[in-house]
Amino acid sequence: MKTKLNYLLLSVMCFAMATTTLAQKVKKNSSVDVAANSANGTMDAKTAKKYYNVDPKKYLKDWSLTIHFGATTPFTDIRSYDWVRQTKKPSELQWGAGLGLTKMFNSAFGLNVDYTLGKLLGRTVERGGFAEERQYWKQLFPERTDDDGPVYFKTSIFHQASLNFYIDWLGLGTSYNKFIKSQISGKPIKSRKFAFYTKLGVGLIRTSSQIYNVKDDKPITNNNYLRGFTNKFTEVVFPLGFGMKFKVTKAFDIGLEGTFTFTNSDKLDAFQFQSRVDGGRTVNSLSKINRDAYAYMNVNFSYKFGRIGSQKEHVEWVNPLAFIMANVPKPKEVNLKDTDGDGVLDILDKEPTPVAGLAVDSHGVTLDSDKDGCPDSKDPEPFSSPAFPIVDCKNVLPDAVTKVETPKGVPYDDEAVSKKIQKVEDNVWKLTSIYYDVNKANITKYSSEELNKVGLVMSTNPDLKVNVKGNTDVRGSSEFNQKLSENRVNAAIKYLKDHYGITEDRFIKLPMGKSDPLVKDAANENQHQSNRRVDFSPAR
Repeated sequence: MKTKLNYLLLSVMCFAMATTTLAQKVKKNSSVDVAANSANGTMDAKTAKKYYNVDPKKYLKDWSLTIHFGATTPFTDIRSYDWVRQTKKPSELQWGAGLGLTKMFNSAFGLNVDYTLGKLLGRTVERGGFAEERQYWKQLFPERTDDDGPVYFKTSIFHQASLNFYIDWLGLGTSYNKFIKSQISGKPIKSRKFAFYTKLGVGLIRTSSQIYNVKDDKPITNNNYLRGFTNKFTEVVFPLGFGMKFKVTKAFDIGLEGTFTFTNSDKLDAFQFQSRVDGGRTVNSLSKINRDAYAYMNVNFSYKFGRIGSQKEHVEWVNPLAFIMANVPKPKEVNLKDTDGDGVLDILDKEPTPVAGLAVDSHGVTLDSDKDGCPDSKDPEPFSSPAFPIVDCKNVLPDAVTKVETPKGVPYDDEAVSKKIQKVEDNVWKLTSIYYDVNKANITKYSSEELNKVGLVMSTNPDLKVNVKGNTDVRGSSEFNQKLSENRVNAAIKYLKDHYGITEDRFIKLPMGKSDPLVKDAANENQHQSNRRVDFSPAR
């Protein structure tokens, strides 16, 4: 038996070493640049290592090989007390040992493969504890007398293999403030050195069990599960473990773990209990369920490793924010220069070299409100109307003379009227004018361009108040035209409020209807068009 055990332990050790070597060869990468494509402005590897103890250009270790050993104790039908165990011979504390291999996917979650071997022993008692515990063995074996004394069971060396889901509860994104403090103070972060974890899995156990007399250590009669069969069995188990461990170095951890293993069987103590009626009294299992279990307390030592060339830190001990914060782009230096002195920073200036002394907009572009090629600062008529030709930065009215009959039959001289319009406009300081279609108050595309000029002037001059004078042509009733001029004034003001946030108290509404036409005796559509407008002028 000892020879077989030695071969088994040797095989397990060889398997563990081969797994370690394979993991390193398959993932061989002496300098894997996981951040090779990161932005140029990210924190360099040297600075990241100082602040976060990690190198963003190398993989972390993600494997660990664990050796554990400790004591086992049963939770079966045959045992001494519920929460205390007998240590005198035969002791209910037996040995256990094993190996585990864990692959961590990040700082919190991983997958563990574990192999455990050991022995189990449980005994009944005659004294101490509660009456139920003292007399329980007599209930289990009513055929035995007081002279027969208590019994105990023990297993052969059991072999258990399991696959477990591993959770490190302290690796779930804690220590946010540590990184913020590190950024503020400029001091390196102290890495975490304590972990509290849980393992939950499923596996198989293989062993055999016998029941013996305490007084002479001889097997009791008829203690096989089935006549003609041995007590060897293989059953499904469900291990649940809780543990804590300390980071000794970057390569080794030491921990303490307690595992409670449930078996899908009642065979662990060589006794399959069946409730029965004995002398009018029902005898139930002390555990209340016909399933055996055992506990295993152990001390463990872990060796951490990864692919060849990986950095010294193991992924379980690195805060998940480390790599994120290590690769936060560095803030670029903001260029606050204003080379041309126009009041607009170079980074926003679309016209970095304008002529000195010219007014510019918020993008540094020289203001030319009427788009006539003359800067507003030098334009004698900065708001020339696009309805007429522009020469030398000023509107030129048509030279043609249109002879039409007025309603009274008098010939109409269009040139004379145009000169009159020019004279009026020269005497009135205006911002601009917008024009409307017949009987309409909606803002056209051309009108919106002119309104944008007014909005820009009023935005840059917050104390400026503006007269908004609405006019109609001379056709139609006075009541209709008065209402129409009010609508045109309100539409223009609403546009400026919506697009530039200018408050209404900065506008002086002057709806004139048809009472103050620019061309009083208009006779053609062009002249009527000159009357259908809203004029903007600074309030004096």
